[in-house]
Amino acid sequence: MSAPQDPEAPEPEDLEHLEHGYTDEDPAGAEYDEADEALPEISYMAAVRVWAAAAWADGVVVPEEALAMARIIQELPLTDEERITARGWVDTRVELEDGEVAAWPYPIRVAVFRAAVEMVACDDEVVEAEQSFLSRLQVALNVAEDEATMALASLAKS
Repeated sequence: MSAPQDPEAPEPEDLEHLEHGYTDEDPAGAEYDEADEALPEISYMAAVRVWAAAAWADGVVVPEEALAMARIIQELPLTDEERITARGWVDTRVELEDGEVAAWPYPIRVAVFRAAVEMVACDDEVVEAEQSFLSRLQVALNVAEDEATMALASLAKS
């Protein structure tokens, strides 16, 4: 039996960038062209950890966040061992570890940031600790101000 789907939960499809080539600009103005540059190894688990840290940003994972995480964990191509680890992050607090994710191509970093915004907003309450987490994440991922502003616009509706 699958978990009920939360209509505001981050979509795993946001990670399509992990499997497809994109050309985009990063905030420093450098153009990223995947065809010209070898992609770093990209781990779904690193992205899942960021989203788990987002769910824990206010110190508690509420049912909506737990459902969103369960859906993400189920739908991503993870090994059984990775699923067990990721499910543990729903029960035990994890912190932001941005090192690996910060090295990813800009379009992927933006997608990870947007999904983190959706994660903190999925319970319709964004508290100061969550806003602070998103600010730290924006800096850690080097997401341009305009991109972050667009992603954060959904918080104003919460």
